[in-house]
Amino acid sequence: MSLARAREFAVLSLLAAHPAHGYEIAKAVSAGPLAALGLSRAAVYAILDRFRTRGWVAEQAEPGGAYPDRTVLSLTDTGRRGFEDQIATLGTLEMPATIPLVALTMYVDSGGTLPPGVLDRQIAERRAALGAALGAGGKDDAHAHSVTARLWRRVLEAELSVLADLRDRIGG
Repeated sequence: MSLARAREFAVLSLLAAHPAHGYEIAKAVSAGPLAALGLSRAAVYAILDRFRTRGWVAEQAEPGGAYPDRTVLSLTDTGRRGFEDQIATLGTLEMPATIPLVALTMYVDSGGTLPPGVLDRQIAERRAALGAALGAGGKDDAHAHSVTARLWRRVLEAELSVLADLRDRIGG
């Protein structure tokens, strides 16, 4: 599964769980484990447009009261079949999420020299992401203890460990 398909699958999985409007989906993929996919709000809306073209989603206007009406999206039967087809191909990941880190470590292992501060920035970014993942309990109790959240925390912890070992080995 390519990164583009992984991004589509993430949005599709949210819609498979429950109907939602575009902003709600964009907010969900910008925090927690799905943030690793790097989906902007514009990218989410582009994916939703592709789903509309494929006939994967149905739209229903929801009154907004004092706010503008929202368009709530739900999967059609065709969309559910598309979701099931994507689940069937999950075992064929073309690009694991750790590829950028693997590329960085391969470069160092081959004798490459990293610019000053690269590892410190990588460590700081992952610590911030891990802090957000660990602190998500107050904001998102429904998902804070999910299998997805545990996997995301463990991946971040493993990446932090590798980066710290690498920094200790090369001294920066």
